Amino acid sequence: MTRPERARSQKSQWHWMLRVLAGAIALLAATGAGKPAADQLSPPDLVFLASRDSSDLRIIDTRTDTVIKAVRTGRMPHMMIVGKSALTYTTGTGSNDLTILDASTLEVVGRIPLPGKGPEHGTISPDGRWLFVANVTGGSVAVVDLETRQPAKLLKGLARPHNIAFSADGTKAFIAQAASAELVVVDVARLAVAKRIRLARLPGRALDEGQGVNNAVPLHGTPLLAATVTAANALVLLDTARDAVVATIRVGQEPWEPYDTPDGRYVLTPNNGDKTISIVDVAKRALVASLPGGADMTGIVFSADSRKAYVVSRGDGTILVLDLDRLAVARVLPVGSTPEVATRTADGKKVYVASSGNGEVAVIDTQRDEVVATVKNVGKFPWALSTIGGYNYCH
Repeated sequence: MTRPERARSQKSQWHWMLRVLAGAIALLAATGAGKPAADQLSPPDLVFLASRDSSDLRIIDTRTDTVIKAVRTGRMPHMMIVGKSALTYTTGTGSNDLTILDASTLEVVGRIPLPGKGPEHGTISPDGRWLFVANVTGGSVAVVDLETRQPAKLLKGLARPHNIAFSADGTKAFIAQAASAELVVVDVARLAVAKRIRLARLPGRALDEGQGVNNAVPLHGTPLLAATVTAANALVLLDTARDAVVATIRVGQEPWEPYDTPDGRYVLTPNNGDKTISIVDVAKRALVASLPGGADMTGIVFSADSRKAYVVSRGDGTILVLDLDRLAVARVLPVGSTPEVATRTADGKKVYVASSGNGEVAVIDTQRDEVVATVKNVGKFPWALSTIGGYNYCH
């Protein structure tokens, strides 16, 4: 072999070795090599994303902002319900069931068929015994015994039940009905409806879905429950000890759901009728600010210190960052097409936003209030996110 031939041969070998090395690096990156070890993960490090049209949970490692696992669920998962234990429960709206995931092992450990039709939102009782699941299209609430993993009761005759909240002592459950101005009170010991409380009087017409009580939330450190009545443009405060309305506060037009700050100081309502955000001071029981909002607002997440709020505008494809010290809009962040739901991590450092329209998850750094990453490979139509120990809701 001549010297030029040897040189060409060596050059070719080097090119081949470089191609092999590049391929190996790509393979290692795709399989997660070089990332923090999976066995070092703990549940607070994870975001659980329900991808509606691919019927799975995508699990995101918040340290690397990458998907590390996909877990099959029932059809059309709507919400992952988080309790105090490592076990979580995902509603399968299209298959009428619950998927049980152990968040410490990331393995499915059971499935529970649900009575009724169209399960969406659920809440676990304070003692961890009961899971109440709202069957929106079926007009019922399924009560699941989490000790036996069996349905225990089906509460019927409800008007588009949308959400359930418990009293602090766990003796009562309050069912919000999206097509009624009434809260339904359940005696948890008997698993039976005890009474109905009308929150607003709207004479002369029946309510369509979304015009009634879309959500009710217990207010931190108080016996109060906050609920919006959309058709009445009102936020109602209910004393859960006496089952009595103690304040009715007029907010913007067509309020969606109430969201309370972690410190219990404020309740915010995104009002989609006039594109405003109402801020109510709980102690004063009064509206203290009305801020410009966005189109089709679907939810609010708060910083851990209650000083900021992140408002999802599905219609505008943005997150509005509110300064709750100044009661002002501080920034508007584009986050992709059709953002649905957001969640905050337990440490408060990041907010994750599911953008269904472009099939991605935007990651917001809460110190800088900037989008710092985009998570791909999140399944078809990413819908709702949940974290262990963070701030969770569903729209």
